[in-house]
Amino acid sequence: MSNKSNMNKASLDTSLAALTLNRGGDRPLHAQIVERLRRMILSGAAASGVRLPSSRALAAELSVSRITVTQAYDQLSGEGYLDGRPG
Repeated sequence: MSNKSNMNKASLDTSLAALTLNRGGDRPLHAQIVERLRRMILSGAAASGVRLPSSRALAAELSVSRITVTQAYDQLSGEGYLDGRPG
């Protein structure tokens, strides 16, 4: 992995670690994840080609259901922000 890829991955890891969800709010959790990931992608914090965590890993990190993360990833993929690959 190149230095640039390492820096992008580190930036993404930091951004994901800071991702917080409002569990008592009106917006569904998957919508909050979509909003925050979309913002990270558009701001460059998640550069093109950088892998996002697996749905299981992100669900564990955020203490949410894997289905919640899968819904978010599916929506972002449908909007053209993600290129998903089964793994």
